[in-house]
Order: sequence, then structure tokens, then C-alpha cells
Amino acid sequence: MPDLDLMTLFGKAAQALQDNKDALNKADGWNGNHGDNMVEIFNLATEAIGNNPDANPADQLLEAGKALAGAKSGSARLYSDGFAQAAEAVKGKDVTPQNLVGMVQSLMGAGAQSQEDDNPITGLLGGLLDGDQAGQDDKLDLGDVINAGFSFVKSKNRGEDPLNSLVGAIMGKSPASESAHRSKSGELVTNSLLKSLLDN
Repeated sequence: MPDLDLMTLFGKAAQALQDNKDALNKADGWNGNHGDNMVEIFNLATEAIGNNPDANPADQLLEAGKALAGAKSGSARLYSDGFAQAAEAVKGKDVTPQNLVGMVQSLMGAGAQSQEDDNPITGLLGGLLDGDQAGQDDKLDLGDVINAGFSFVKSKNRGEDPLNSLVGAIMGKSPASESAHRSKSGELVTNSLLKSLLDN
């Protein structure tokens, strides 16, 4: 499987947010500007990644987090921390389809571990995508699968497609899910980043 380019990944997320900016602003009952903030956040992050084309992915993600550190919005602070956590998730590695889910979980503050083969949601992904794009983990026990996959199973039972089910599983553990407008934007970001799994 080819390595994934962070500039492309986060550029697509920025575009998804731009396309849904007005709806995100309307969903924000506080200031009515959440869509504007999210577009700015992901444009800044993508620009920071693009300014460091030869850096390793972890350093690119750290730079994206630093670019958001001075921003005033609560969402920017949340994602600044998320980019730092995502950097830890891919430290010393390229970003591949096998570790993308763990990186996205970390970005969303959903508790991914740095080793993808210890991550129950990544383990579930193998079956989700016919077993050829994610590492299988034979160390998982039933409790791991139940805890990590509860949201996934609920989504599947509602007839959602596998990608939406995985997005739901990640967002169910994300702090962004505590707010309706941040949950909507987080779903857009997560969905956009994970769609690359289907393109490889």
C-alpha cells in the first residue's frame, strides 16, 4: 500500500469544511461562526504541512498544531492538541492505510494508541475493509472488541455503510462529540480523512 500524503489528506478535509461552512455556522448556537473557524483551522494546518514538504509526518503534524496554538477559538485549541497527539501516533513512521485510523483517532482526541496493532478500532477495520488494508490484531479479546466497536455495531445495525460506522465509532469517543456543531465538523473531518482508505 502506498504512503499517504498529509497535504492531500488535510487539503481534502479543508475542502469538505469549506463546502459545508454555512451549515456548520447555522449549527453553532453560540457565535454562529463555527464553520468559518473550522475552515480557517484546516487551511492553516494544511498550509503549515505544505510549508514543510520534506519533513517527516510527525514533524508536519507538530507544525500544524503549532500554527493553531495562538488562535482564539476553542476549536482551534482542541485541534492544536489533536495535531500534537496525531504526531505522537505516527512518530517514526510514514502515514499508511494501516496506521491512518490511529492517527485520525488521535487527531480527534478519541484515545488511539501509538502502536496501530494494539488499537482495537484499527483491528476492527481489517474486517470492515475486507481485511486487506489494516493490520489484524490477534491479541484482541472480546472485551476489547465490545468496548471499541460498540458505536460501530450500533451504526451498522442502523444500516449505515462501513465508513460511516467507523466515523461513528471514532466520534463516539471524541471530545468534539460533546457539542453538536463540533460533532458535525468532526464527522466531516474524520469522514474526509478516512475516505482515502477506499482510494488505495
